Amino acid sequence: MPGWILGALLAAAPVAVDAGLVTRVAGGVTWKSAAHPAPAPAVALGKLREGDELKVPEGGRVTVVYFANGRQEQWRGPARVQLGAEGGKALAGGPPEPGQVDEATRKALSRVPSLVRAASTERIGAATFRGHAATPELTAEEKDELARAKADYQQRRAAAPADDVTVDLAYVVLLRDFDQWQEMQAVLATARARAPGNESVEALTAWTAQALRRK
Repeated sequence: MPGWILGALLAAAPVAVDAGLVTRVAGGVTWKSAAHPAPAPAVALGKLREGDELKVPEGGRVTVVYFANGRQEQWRGPARVQLGAEGGKALAGGPPEPGQVDEATRKALSRVPSLVRAASTERIGAATFRGHAATPELTAEEKDELARAKADYQQRRAAAPADDVTVDLAYVVLLRDFDQWQEMQAVLATARARAPGNESVEALTAWTAQALRRK
């Protein structure tokens, strides 16, 4: 096939858009996509793309937050759901129980996949962790911002379901912006207890521990 034809075909191929994040899941929910047609277990903090499909068996449930608009949907089985950019389409069962997260939470959750990816791929090195060896000096304004964020996190954590670690991860995103690695470690320890074995939480925990060892 001529190169220009192949290039045109690739340019015309649809690109899957990140749609949202699984925030809670229970009861054998599975996920599949055009690129990965074999059903696989859906996991908390798993990223979903537009066009992906969730299958929720009888007795199962899954909650998704959409990056574009902060819409939250809880689907209970039996149901099959196709993900869109701003909401899910029921292929069977439904409708979902709708909700809405605030703008700050929406923005933080949209950054969780990239933070997990960084934690999973970065290697210890001077370039990677330059500046992580010591907690930076914060301005009075930054200290106030962190204090407000911590109070907000504690309030949200008290109100959230015990198995919902997205509250913790949203706070971790903000802490990373200020290089607050020790506080990140404490929050991630809480998240690990709430979601034992979650790959995203484990990757972030190991990444944080590596950064702190360079102190």
